[in-house]
Amino acid sequence: MAVNEKTIETLVESVRRISISLDLDEVLDTIFESLKEMIDYSAAVICVIDARSGAVYELKTAGYPTRTWSRPNLSRIVASKTFKVLSNVNRSELM
Repeated sequence: MAVNEKTIETLVESVRRISISLDLDEVLDTIFESLKEMIDYSAAVICVIDARSGAVYELKTAGYPTRTWSRPNLSRIVASKTFKVLSNVNRSELM
């Protein structure tokens, strides 16, 4: 897949902004903003996974009303170790 110049510029600017910030909220906002420029999403969630337990912890969401995204689908994404853009996180679209 060819990467266009705008994507490269977005990524370079994102890395620059992330590298100068020590504020986690600011870093996460930068990730959401950069992703929005490349993928026109309506909602997104950033999570971390505990390597020992496999537990998934939400760090920040964008575009979702409070606590409406589907944790079962998120768990399936993590378990499958794949990336997928879901058109509706409340429907089962993974498999």
